[in-house]
Amino acid sequence: MVNGARQAAHAALVKLQRSGGYSNLVLDAQLKSSLLDRRDLSLASAIFYGVVERKYTLDFIIGKYVGKRMDRLPFSVINALRAGTYQILYMDKIPAHAAVGETAELVKKSDRWAVGLVNAVLKNILSERARCLELIAASAPEIKYSCRRWIYDALRHDYGDMAEKILEKSFDTPPITVRANTLKNSRDELETLFKVSGVECAAPYAGLDAIRISGGSIEHLKAYKEGRFHVQDTASQLCCAALSPQSGMRVLDVCAAPGGKSFTIAEMMGDCGEVVAQELHENRVALISGGAKRLGLKSITAVQGDASQCSEALGMFDRVLCDVPCSGLGVMSKKPDIKYKERDAVTALPGLQLDILMSAQKRLKPGGILVYSTCTLIKAENECVINEFLRSSDLKPIDISDICGIIGTGGSDTYTNTVTLLPHIHLTDGFFIAAFKREDK
Repeated sequence: MVNGARQAAHAALVKLQRSGGYSNLVLDAQLKSSLLDRRDLSLASAIFYGVVERKYTLDFIIGKYVGKRMDRLPFSVINALRAGTYQILYMDKIPAHAAVGETAELVKKSDRWAVGLVNAVLKNILSERARCLELIAASAPEIKYSCRRWIYDALRHDYGDMAEKILEKSFDTPPITVRANTLKNSRDELETLFKVSGVECAAPYAGLDAIRISGGSIEHLKAYKEGRFHVQDTASQLCCAALSPQSGMRVLDVCAAPGGKSFTIAEMMGDCGEVVAQELHENRVALISGGAKRLGLKSITAVQGDASQCSEALGMFDRVLCDVPCSGLGVMSKKPDIKYKERDAVTALPGLQLDILMSAQKRLKPGGILVYSTCTLIKAENECVINEFLRSSDLKPIDISDICGIIGTGGSDTYTNTVTLLPHIHLTDGFFIAAFKREDK
């Protein structure tokens, strides 16, 4: 009998290949319809995301045994082969009979003829596991790191040998990081609540209200329902620290959804003042409002609007945050779909990012601070954009190098007004932050 976790993972992989969409949404929908306990939910997620993040690598190995037939295999069969190969190569604790036999059974209903094929291929991979891993280690970067070649080339151009460390880190499962809602509890109080609830956690930084949680869903927790925290990576919390919002200020977050930074800003201000959380898509405006309501935040106003054309009707602000749309190459471990983006899908981003900066700066008061941030590591979307911005703006760079001291490590930039957070060094999302000030008139 096939384990329910393997069935759920396989069904989700087939749906993802057949209809596209975001991997997390496809898996979430599948798991909601599956009656699995917490342990099986974890196994299903591990297999599913493992296949997605190593798809090119797995297909490279499978192709060695299937040959030209691979392109003609039905979705059910190729995804069973991927799931089995992933378990054999990368999940050491999975018994061989489960990785091979149970996986072969997955195609029994849809493609009975292929049971023998899947079983034979996986047995061969199992018997030659060491050789397969050697082949992967010696293969081209796009196979070894399972990504589009342009991604490797771009990171290599910008970071040299460090590119391989960045891509290797993308295979790690990142911890869930949350920020304590300091209007309802301190970080220490929240940590105690987690531990009482049986949640394994740690608060690694004295200067941040951040807690790292090990494994599992958190939406079911009483503390979540009571609005005592929201999910937010350490990098995004440092971005809000760079903005330095103060009680009573007006703050504009021009690309706010899903709202995490707006929530943190409001909490840092003691919910005193006004945070205008602007978002282009109407349905995501409601997402921000719902999050603010759960957290009990009254100072947030969620509005629909185009960040590249910030309306004068918004008024003027003491702080402006531009966390702009980007290629997302700093969060590949959380969103493995990003590794397969076409180059053409990101070429227009620097132009859009600059447009947002040029528009948003018009809403900044004299003496105000503007922060520009992305969750990518490509310099064309980071340093190049702000350098172009400074050529035509009256804003001046300000020093934010001290924010890396909050997490006990130095920055990695030449200029003190920018910080680049690298996943393998800072143990955060890959993230870029730059800060500017409009001088008092």
